[in-house]
Amino acid sequence: MHRNLQRGHIGTAALTLALSALLTPAAVSADTDLYRVEIIIFTQEGDDPDSPERWPVRPDPVAFQEYAELREDASPGETAFRHLDGAELELRTAARRLDDASGYTVLEHIAWVQPGLERGRAPAVAIPPGRSPAPDPAEEDGAPELAEGMDDGLAGTLELAPRPPEGLSGGIRVARERFLHVETDFRWLEPGTDQPEPQAALASAALEDPEPVVVMRERRRMRSDELHYLDHPRLGLLIRVKPVED
Repeated sequence: MHRNLQRGHIGTAALTLALSALLTPAAVSADTDLYRVEIIIFTQEGDDPDSPERWPVRPDPVAFQEYAELREDASPGETAFRHLDGAELELRTAARRLDDASGYTVLEHIAWVQPGLERGRAPAVAIPPGRSPAPDPAEEDGAPELAEGMDDGLAGTLELAPRPPEGLSGGIRVARERFLHVETDFRWLEPGTDQPEPQAALASAALEDPEPVVVMRERRRMRSDELHYLDHPRLGLLIRVKPVED
């Protein structure tokens, strides 16, 4: 489920408060090649803690295969992905109010400048920055090392996908075609969740599942220079993409 903030109603007073001080910036030329992207990713408590939402124990690997390096040293005129520092963040008020509100925790607040590439050429940005969540080729067949010492019949039929790391991981891609588009593929595993050792995981796979992994896989079209909110039972994303003036 997702909504454009300018058209819909979020339905949560705390989130509305977090956004109340934000102003829509002036429009910029639509043919600008560089775009400024700023995102806030946060957890949010669901209205019903006993919601029937079912999360996978071993989700599919993150779909993105190519990731851009967010470079601190990229010059403003380069088409490389340039990581903006904390002083350049424009949504600090929203992030602070979210963190102060009950039921919300900000996990990541970053901004960068990137070229406006079509979807087939646009790489994703890894979350957290600097760590690619692309699957390890050695693990693509279900972590075969787990089968060591097990019965050949069981080892040949049981395939366990790798578990994501604790906390937030995944990627986000912003592309420009006729319109701007954002795609997310996030994983959230509560820090401190028990991660069974490989042999224990294999031996108990049919008896006891580890903690489910929250998945946020969304795709939507955006308007330039508008703040958008992507809703989710456990995660939320605020994103604003705007052209960079020469």
